[in-house]
Amino acid sequence: MLPNLFSKSQQSIGIDLDGINIAVLRKKRGETKVLHAASGNFNSDQQKIKFLRNFFTQRKIRNKNIYTAIPARHTIKKELQFDIILQDIDIKLQLELEQKRYFPGITEKLAFDFIIKNTTKEKQNVIVYATKQQVLIDKLGLLRAVKLYPACVETDSFAWLRLLDSTQKKKLVENRAGVLLVVQHEILRIMIFNHNEILYENNEFTQNDVIIFVQRNLNHFAAANFHYKLTAFYLIGKKTLAEQLQQEIKFKITHVMPVAEIDEKLLLAYGLALRGFDDND
Repeated sequence: MLPNLFSKSQQSIGIDLDGINIAVLRKKRGETKVLHAASGNFNSDQQKIKFLRNFFTQRKIRNKNIYTAIPARHTIKKELQFDIILQDIDIKLQLELEQKRYFPGITEKLAFDFIIKNTTKEKQNVIVYATKQQVLIDKLGLLRAVKLYPACVETDSFAWLRLLDSTQKKKLVENRAGVLLVVQHEILRIMIFNHNEILYENNEFTQNDVIIFVQRNLNHFAAANFHYKLTAFYLIGKKTLAEQLQQEIKFKITHVMPVAEIDEKLLLAYGLALRGFDDND
């Protein structure tokens, strides 16, 4: 929801504000390496602020190419169609000026992020992600308290997708879709995506059976989107789940990223930091 403000750099920092998890990455000769990482549990905002200040001061991190995210549960997704072709700045201004028209019934001021889905000579389709501005201010308050200003704030969903092999994602065509399942100790999340569009998303903060959770969501998506063929299945979680999913849901797991590759708490921060390399490739 904020534009990219920095030039090329080999370092990128991802901060997951929900728990204050930080990953500092460096990309050299095509290889991504974790330079610094930290996470913690806190009882107050003051503890979080102290943790952030100490992290950057003690490690003498001067490069502040910071990426963070708003949880998807705090965003409103909507596809809009414009009858004229607009530049990015014009789309932003149009959304701000016509908020009541595009998001009726919402009186709070919204902040907008968007993806241009497709453009023809006659029209432009845009996928908009809106967040209440006060939510954005509250979430970023911890960073601003220690004079850290992120280069970009996005929905966390795209950070999860960034953990996948991007070359495989790009092979998806219009009527094909991929499935991403994220399995952590406190959350199950499923996303169905095509190119850079998230077609369907759901999560549960429970310990429900993973197989039932996946099957229910796949059936729900298929019922309303029969024209899509699911051709790729990605798993971020335990390797042992891959065989079970393949047997019971009849999906071939295209890619498995076991949480053992990086501390589970840092996964989202790691995905966010990858945004810095995406922007500068």
